[in-house]
Amino acid sequence: KKEFTLMNVDGNVMYVGSKPPEDVLCSTYLLFKNGGSFALRDLSENTIADGCFSIEEQGHYLIFRKDSEISIMDEFGTMIVSKIRGSVLIDTIGNYLAVLQKGKTIIYKGSIRLHQIKKFEPTHFIAGKLLINSKDSCVIHSISGEIEQILPSVKSIETLEDGSILLETVEKTNVLFDANWNRILPEERKFRGLRNLGPALYAYTIDGGKLVLYNDSTKYADSSYQISSGKMIQDRLLVMKNKRYCYVNSAFKPTTKRTFRQAISFSGNYAAVSDQRGWTLIDHHCNSLTYPNYGAITAINSQLFNTRRLSFYGLYDTHGNLIIPVEYEQINFLPHGIIQCVKNGELYYFRKDGTNLLSIK
Repeated sequence: KKEFTLMNVDGNVMYVGSKPPEDVLCSTYLLFKNGGSFALRDLSENTIADGCFSIEEQGHYLIFRKDSEISIMDEFGTMIVSKIRGSVLIDTIGNYLAVLQKGKTIIYKGSIRLHQIKKFEPTHFIAGKLLINSKDSCVIHSISGEIEQILPSVKSIETLEDGSILLETVEKTNVLFDANWNRILPEERKFRGLRNLGPALYAYTIDGGKLVLYNDSTKYADSSYQISSGKMIQDRLLVMKNKRYCYVNSAFKPTTKRTFRQAISFSGNYAAVSDQRGWTLIDHHCNSLTYPNYGAITAINSQLFNTRRLSFYGLYDTHGNLIIPVEYEQINFLPHGIIQCVKNGELYYFRKDGTNLLSIK
């Protein structure tokens, strides 16, 4: 007999049964698939809904679709609307809900009803603003329906991780707003490949392919780097300049003079870098934590890194005699016939005949 156990990240059992759930919604509800329909249960296995065409989580709301009707429940189990015919818009940034039904739009905050606007059909609901996008324009309204801004018609809308909103208009200009709908970039310009690097930090490419790093808190832009990678982690961002990697702070200034042939972004308190000797971990001051004698290092999470040791080396003379055992990660030939070997982060020194001179940790 098969039995499935579902646990959360803390190792606590959430469910045990003969059928595995399809998903966990709002961290509390179990979604099951029965043939071509879906059912939702709580952790006590009470049925919340069944026989639904679809059940989905959007922000802090659950949307049930069944027989051309829609029901909406908040994350705490309060049913906000039940079995209506219409459509809904979810503002996942502001935690608002708009129910469009029979020529009116009703606005909710959580399960609290705020406004009812007649003869009003928004096309998008983002960060507390209702947008009506048409062929000619995009009109931005407050949650009570007042007009606040008018833009050219919007071709695409993207919300970034920090809650900022990127609008691409049909006039091929991009407009970036913060979560309060204040314009972020100093002017409207054509740019592409916009990335959020951290709170108020952005990277984008302008005409000619030039990379621009921009700090909205200080209104400072820097275009002296060719590549930026990852995000700003504890005031460290990985960039490339003159084909060498380095780390800069939120003012886009190098944190040390050291540069690297290869590197990865910081993960928690550490990152990994490489030069001719191999990979090593570094701290925030770019101090090496180990001798650089590892293969490529990748970050698993903020506390764990994955790597492999380099191949082992030894030394034979031209007669086939083993001079230095095959157990070292690196062998370097120094002046005056001295041979340097690396093993487990320690340095060993030999003469040409294999005589061990000394070892240094």
